[in-house]
Amino acid sequence: MMLERPNGAELEVLAIVWEMETASVRQVYERVGREKQTGSTIPKTGQNTHAKGLLARNEKKRNAERPFP
Repeated sequence: MMLERPNGAELEVLAIVWEMETASVRQVYERVGREKQTGSTIPKTGQNTHAKGLLARNEKKRNAERPFP
């Protein structure tokens, strides 16, 4: 399966999730900083990276996770 290349915002979110192993939207938002992105941009970026197969979702914990351990 060929994965789509992430854009700059997606790379930033991916780096945070990869470092933390699992992260909520709030945790990513706090790490990215309020001045860089609005609160609604972070969830959309997470949705896009999930759709590309770059992030996994844990619906029970409501977190994003690394797709590969």
